[in-house]
Amino acid sequence: MTTSGSYDNTTTGYTLVRDAYVLAGMVDEGEPLSAEQWVSGKRILNEMMSLLSIHKGLWLVDDITITLTPGTTSYTIAVGDTVDSPTPMRVTHARSVYSTTHHIPMEVVSREDYMGIPNKILQSPALQVYYDKGHGELYVWPTGTSTYKTIIITAQRPVQDFDDQGNTPDFPKEWTLAIKYNLAEMLAPGANVSPMVSQKAKELLATVAIFDGEETSLYIR
Repeated sequence: MTTSGSYDNTTTGYTLVRDAYVLAGMVDEGEPLSAEQWVSGKRILNEMMSLLSIHKGLWLVDDITITLTPGTTSYTIAVGDTVDSPTPMRVTHARSVYSTTHHIPMEVVSREDYMGIPNKILQSPALQVYYDKGHGELYVWPTGTSTYKTIIITAQRPVQDFDDQGNTPDFPKEWTLAIKYNLAEMLAPGANVSPMVSQKAKELLATVAIFDGEETSLYIR
């Protein structure tokens, strides 16, 4: 017996929703979804994916390069806006680009710390950023110079929506079962979902949450 040698197993939004309906006991195996079931299931699936965006998944981490305008204190991050990128859930790191090989770490500060800065339009190499995630606004201090005007932020982006039945998931395939079981619970809360499905949903979500973390050393000072 030989293995397949392939690693391309995947799924679609329709399959996720249909399998969740089956697990919830609302659709029989082999039965197609009605138009209403697909629309309702997709809506709940997208709402659940938005909630799971809070999870610090490694696949959701992006680096965003921002060219500063000296004297400008803030930049809106959104698709089609000043910084054309999905609005981040959070900003975890930042660095100022002095050259292609020389990056200086910046401090990610709180709103209180940023608001306490007296001269917010100071034109000097950037040292700090504050991210207002409620408005997708990134504040930079100092505001950069004509020579040092590029910074890179590391941001956690949201999970992409399912718009069409054939859309593939914006998450690693090890999450597939956890999504199906948890979606089944949300499709029929407290109704047809068996205790086994509910328990499995919790176990699978806990398993992938533990696995999907960066393995680094812990230093205690």
